[in-house]
Amino acid sequence: MARYYFDDFRLLEEERLLFEGEKQIPLTKRRFALLLTLLQRAGEIVTKEELIARVWGGMIVEESNISQQIYQ
Repeated sequence: MARYYFDDFRLLEEERLLFEGEKQIPLTKRRFALLLTLLQRAGEIVTKEELIARVWGGMIVEESNISQQIYQ
């Protein structure tokens, strides 16, 4: 599986882990899925519909849920 490196961070897709240096950063399943989606599509525009489909599995959610996952 893929490993992503950005700044001092590394994300291990298969293990579902995020590290800043040697420190593990805890992420909920949704936050991990959101970050992974954005990393997989780096440099591309990802629509809110794509994010909702990927992260929430097509559930009906409010747009504010995306920003909540990012900023909390």
